[in-house]
Amino acid sequence: MLVIQKRSTPIFGRTTSNVSMRCAMTWSLGMLLLATVARAQAPPPPMPSRDRPSIPQVGTAAIKGRVVDGQTGMPVSRARVRLSRMAGGEQPSPSFLTDQAGAFAFTALPAGSYSISVDKTT
Repeated sequence: MLVIQKRSTPIFGRTTSNVSMRCAMTWSLGMLLLATVARAQAPPPPMPSRDRPSIPQVGTAAIKGRVVDGQTGMPVSRARVRLSRMAGGEQPSPSFLTDQAGAFAFTALPAGSYSISVDKTT
């Protein structure tokens, strides 16, 4: 059996019963719980760039070319072509030997600035 009692102490300018007080408390507790759950599921703030783990860059660029003799214009076969990244601090790319047509190709390179050097032993 539910007993409803009137209180003589006004809350928010009116008198309330135990039932309405219980409803108000339940509603308040529910809203507090909802706000806590919503805050717990919010994404964390982004980390400063210095604290982010470095993600290895996947290469999508290519540098292709042909080595020719500057005087005759003939292709230079078996010339060693080296590619260095201008950013510094990184491992140099492997060297490449030109084919019979003097052609070379570096593929799967990350975006950036590069320096190319060529030498041929005689």
